[in-house]
Order: sequence, then C-alpha cells, then structure tokens
Amino acid sequence: MFDKELYQEFVFCSYLLKLLPPTSGEPIDLEGKLKLEFYKL
Repeated sequence: MFDKELYQEFVFCSYLLKLLPPTSGEPIDLEGKLKLEFYKL
C-alpha cells in the first residue's frame, strides 16, 4: 500500500514549506527558487 504520487506531492510540499516565510503578512516571491519541470492536468 504505497502511493507513489502522494509521496512525491508530500516531498514537494515539505520542501516548499521550508521556502515560505513564517509570517503570512507579505506577498511571497518564489521567482528563481522553483522550477516547473512537469505539468499534468
């Protein structure tokens, strides 16, 4: 019972969480920090 896609999303979100600032008062600029390699509808 291993969901590979769910695990990949978990890894991505846990990495993204480290890039976000602890306060949400200002807009977040992720330009140059993330690269979209694959996009699936």
